[in-house]
Amino acid sequence: RWVLLTLATSLSLNLILAMTVLTKTDRITTVLMPVTDVRPAATFEVTENAVSPDYLALVARDLLTMVTYNTPTNVDAHRAQLMRYVAPESFGAIEAELVREAQLIKAKHASLLFDVTGYTVNTAEMTVDFTGLRRTLIGKDETARVPMTYRLAFRMKGGRLYLKSIRTLDKKEMP
Repeated sequence: RWVLLTLATSLSLNLILAMTVLTKTDRITTVLMPVTDVRPAATFEVTENAVSPDYLALVARDLLTMVTYNTPTNVDAHRAQLMRYVAPESFGAIEAELVREAQLIKAKHASLLFDVTGYTVNTAEMTVDFTGLRRTLIGKDETARVPMTYRLAFRMKGGRLYLKSIRTLDKKEMP
């Protein structure tokens, strides 16, 4: 009798546990605390399909740096590092554009710098717009200084942020 009672109890508990696991719908929230951020108590939230505006801006800023601060010696390393964050459906287009720009930088022995003067985060559309001055240097001489706005668009999949596109905005597209 005890063996049958133990088996029946075990089977009942396993069925209850299985039903609990199958019907569980908790959302997962990951709180990130970057070590490089200087703001006190800076925390960022990432869920399966959304991120906090501060985290989106921080990631966008880091990725923008890989695109806009390049010299002939670091441009390939920056491209390789950036491509690890690109969405699979955007990989070919973004890499082709970065390779084209790398060839120009190497051919002209130029350095590109982008001085950010402001940014706007749109969490609904998962975009970050950076405004500033793009400077081109050849040696120590500045050859161009152009006001520009870069838009980085992202998507979330399974709690991971992917870069969809990087583009410059025309004056009519600027916010």
